[in-house]
Amino acid sequence: MTGYRARITGGFLKHYMDIIAHQALPYQWQVLSGMRDKNPTVRNFQIAAGEINGSFSGVPYQDTDLAKWLDAVGLSLIHISEPTRQAEISYAVFCLKKKKKKKRDKKKNKKQKI
Repeated sequence: MTGYRARITGGFLKHYMDIIAHQALPYQWQVLSGMRDKNPTVRNFQIAAGEINGSFSGVPYQDTDLAKWLDAVGLSLIHISEPTRQAEISYAVFCLKKKKKKKRDKKKNKKQKI
């Protein structure tokens, strides 16, 4: 069954997938990006990526919430085309990649100093 993709097009599961895609995921983005409350998740990644200045805040495990959100959005896009979410996804991935590159560069510089 290589290459086979099942698509959920109706019924019980489709109803809940629509709720997740159109209500839960947009709400979670608002929370992660600080629009709903003082959640620092996206802000921490912006700081780590060098996009903004500031100090990290919140608890360490909050950073994994962004990766979990991206995973959920990716899975929802398989079943529901949501072009309006592309900007949020692109920005989140950009921050994650830039943070990773900055961390890699920092390790490289540390090795060179030793």
